[in-house]
Amino acid sequence: MHSPDCTEDMKEKCQDLISDAEKLREEQHERRNAIWGGAAALALTTVATAYVASEQNKAQTRSMYMPPSNINGFQRDTSLDYLLDPQLAIQQVQQQEYEEYETYKKLSGMDIRSNLGAT
Repeated sequence: MHSPDCTEDMKEKCQDLISDAEKLREEQHERRNAIWGGAAALALTTVATAYVASEQNKAQTRSMYMPPSNINGFQRDTSLDYLLDPQLAIQQVQQQEYEEYETYKKLSGMDIRSNLGAT
C-alpha cells in the first residue's frame, strides 16, 4: 500500500482485505471466548456438583455411624461419639474450654469483689 507503484485501486483492495481480516480475527476471538466461557461454566458446575455430593455423603455417613441418642426411650451413651466423628470431638473440646473460661471469669470476679468488700 505504501509503494509508489501501487495504484489507488490496489490500495482500496488492500484496505478491504485488511478490514476483512480484522473482522475475521474479531469473530475468532469471540468464538474462542465463548468456548472458554462455556468450559469455565462447565468446570464450575462440575465442582459444585461434586461438593454437594460430598457433603451429602458426609451427612449420610455421619447419620449411619451416629445413631440417635434417645432410642426407644433409653438414653444412649454419647461419650465415645468423638471416635466416629472428629468434628464432634473438636466441638466438645471447644465447648469445654468455653465453660471453663466462663467459670474462671465468674470465680475471678467473685474473688475481686470479696477482696474489695474486705478492705
